[in-house]
Amino acid sequence: MTYSYTTTSTFTKTHAIYLASKVAADLKQMQLFYGRPSNEDIEAYIEELAILLVNRCLKMVEYGFRRGDSWVLVARYTVNASGLFLEDDRPGRIPANANTAGASWYSFLEYNDYWWRLSESQRQQITISLPFTRTTGTEPRSGILGWTGNRTYSKNGVSLERGVYRSQ
Repeated sequence: MTYSYTTTSTFTKTHAIYLASKVAADLKQMQLFYGRPSNEDIEAYIEELAILLVNRCLKMVEYGFRRGDSWVLVARYTVNASGLFLEDDRPGRIPANANTAGASWYSFLEYNDYWWRLSESQRQQITISLPFTRTTGTEPRSGILGWTGNRTYSKNGVSLERGVYRSQ
């Protein structure tokens, strides 16, 4: 006798908030070590992240410190919506000893292909629901060496794969 079964899952706002809470914990650790981002900034980043995740529009987002056009310390979160059940790590382990003197806080976001396939009105509808408006910018540079602290935060088939870069 053989059996088969089918399962389906839906990625909801609750799942997006769960993933965003992991990022919030990382940002709080940056705040503890380096004084930025502010509580208000963290709330806005997390709201933005949850909205973009639930609308399936995000490719990658970075939060960190830059000096000139180079990252000093950054946490990069890349979305993987493969539908697979991936590990779900605990947040944290942000480096505590980066030299951020003279560096400024910065965030860089990249939309995925799905975002660009939406109509202008659909993109506008999502954009007006975000807590702040991003401007066009360039991603700061990072070296090949210096990436550590890889973690995966996942829920219901969607994951954020985190890498941390600290300049040498």
